[in-house]
Amino acid sequence: MNTQEKALEYLKVNKKKFLNAHTFGYQVQDIKTAIFTAGASGAGKTEYAISRKTKEHFLLHIDIDDVRDYFAPIGYNGTNASEYQKPASKGVNWVFDKATKNGYSLIMDSNFAEPTMAQSNIQRLLDKEYVIEINYIFRKLEACYVFAQKRESVTKRKVPMEVVKRTMKGSFDTTLYIKSTFKDAIILNLLDRENGKIHKNIDENRFLELLEKEIV
Repeated sequence: MNTQEKALEYLKVNKKKFLNAHTFGYQVQDIKTAIFTAGASGAGKTEYAISRKTKEHFLLHIDIDDVRDYFAPIGYNGTNASEYQKPASKGVNWVFDKATKNGYSLIMDSNFAEPTMAQSNIQRLLDKEYVIEINYIFRKLEACYVFAQKRESVTKRKVPMEVVKRTMKGSFDTTLYIKSTFKDAIILNLLDRENGKIHKNIDENRFLELLEKEIV
């Protein structure tokens, strides 16, 4: 049994304990809210999510890095993050499924770089009458890479420049696609960390206009 298989089995055996650890204590709000972060690795998405949760304690913060930490007892140490990607993704999906089934408000802390999954999740949430908000965090490529390298000293998780480039392009394309698809059914905000500006509730055309020259 390789590392990935071992981790998947560990998650399966401990499913109830895992879900309780990540969802205990949350309650349904009068207005159900689902917030998605988007942007390149190193853009500051997790920092935004933590800040948002500090102000809105009822939000269930779903972060794949936190889920990876659940595998520390069986060998996860940050440097081997890629070996735990599939098990951690499965764990994130479980937490998301339970949260939406129970009607919890949440903040999904991710790159938002997979259009098929994003579209499926957004549609499910709309069907459950959630208010949906996408917050795209923008920093220039070089700044994202520098931030990711500094964070590596703490998390031990390596983020090569090619990953920063891929997530920047992927998250931009996915955000543009999702806003173009769902239009006014979702809220899109652009948080420009380079210029200290927040562009609230913009449409897909404005999003493209603001960022198309910046995306590699």
